[in-house]
Amino acid sequence: GWVQRQRDLGQLIFIDLRDRTGIVQLAFDDGTDRAVFEKAFAVRGEFVLAGRGVVRERASKNLEIPTGEIEIEVCELRIL
Repeated sequence: GWVQRQRDLGQLIFIDLRDRTGIVQLAFDDGTDRAVFEKAFAVRGEFVLAGRGVVRERASKNLEIPTGEIEIEVCELRIL
């Protein structure tokens, strides 16, 4: 999908990834592989990404979007 927005909170990075089905949040934290975390840090708006990880329940839910209760804990990230 395409990067809608990237939020860098220091030890946490969130990327809102959009495709034709909507938006899903990708999550990167201190448990993320350092190379993957650094790649996420370099991402900017409209980059095209492929990510792989584990779907988990979001700690802070956003009920305004259909995918607002889940996020993807990313273990593999490719910039396309």
